[in-house]
Amino acid sequence: MSTERKSQLSQLMQNAWLFVKNYGLTIKDAMVKAWGILKLKKQMLKGIVQFFYTKVDGSTRMAWGTLKADLMPQREIEGKTRKQNNSVLCYFDTDKQEFRSFKLVNFLNIA
Repeated sequence: MSTERKSQLSQLMQNAWLFVKNYGLTIKDAMVKAWGILKLKKQMLKGIVQFFYTKVDGSTRMAWGTLKADLMPQREIEGKTRKQNNSVLCYFDTDKQEFRSFKLVNFLNIA
């Protein structure tokens, strides 16, 4: 098994257990959500993807986003670099032309 595949499966299980421990999801629901996030990231690295998530205020947001380096501007980080938060996905919103983020547990589906 390739190291990339092992890394993906490790991230999948980390996300699933995060959902179970911190948000009280069943293991089945947590695995479904973790697989969806893995697929989303994979597609976003290839291009622009339409997806849905629940915002903090409870409304549903439809977003067009990407993680592909040549489709988004370079991020200018002022001062210190931030500690990575594994419970949040940061992406470039192609509609708003800004970086956005959402909690992984709030991910709904890919269009």
